[in-house]
Amino acid sequence: TIAKRVVSADFRLVPVKVTIPEGFTIDEIIDILQDSFAGFNKGEFLKLAKNSIFFDNDIRDEPFDSLEGFLFPDTYLFLPEAENSQIISEMRRNFNSKMAPDIKERIRERGLSVYDVITMASLVEEEAREPDTRRMVSGILWKRLSAGMALQVDAVFPYIMGKNTFEITLDDLKVDSPYNTYLYSGLPKGPISNPGLDSILAAVYPKDSDYWYYLSDKEGNMHYAKTFEEHKANKEKYLR
Repeated sequence: TIAKRVVSADFRLVPVKVTIPEGFTIDEIIDILQDSFAGFNKGEFLKLAKNSIFFDNDIRDEPFDSLEGFLFPDTYLFLPEAENSQIISEMRRNFNSKMAPDIKERIRERGLSVYDVITMASLVEEEAREPDTRRMVSGILWKRLSAGMALQVDAVFPYIMGKNTFEITLDDLKVDSPYNTYLYSGLPKGPISNPGLDSILAAVYPKDSDYWYYLSDKEGNMHYAKTFEEHKANKEKYLR
């Protein structure tokens, strides 16, 4: 009947609400989209996420091969029949809208690239949870970078190994990967997640301090140290 056709048509227009949490990887975003859309094509999404058509001028010339880090985490409303290209375009549009002129100007003033900042923001996203601690951790990591120290960020290993949580072993620390910040100095090859605005701001506006080390205890509290000896003492005190 006409009534049934109208109801059916209306159903196709009811938006699908999709929430992408901050710090999710492309693989984790795909899991959410698979649960949200019937007939979701994972292979096509992965292929599109590596298509330079979605790279704007800020990142097009960077040595990376996917949009990891540049799909902005947020709550979206999509039509049920939305194509993957539309989903990616909307997430990229949202990312670009968050990169306000003052943020881009500050990045230029610091002699950095958007790519470097988003890579750092992805580390900060995984290493700290509160705005103040994120800015502090960001300051420590940028300072280590300037000094030529290895960043030694543990959060890269779940990304390298493709696991969510696990105990890091000595063998893990030696795994040969361009994302291994123990084995290689400098920033990892690229972002390890898609950071939220708070972590991006922390990467752009880090907090200066006398600290060189930090650790998070089992309750999530952050403890800082000025020397490696102090850092070792903090490990004994808070992680045993």
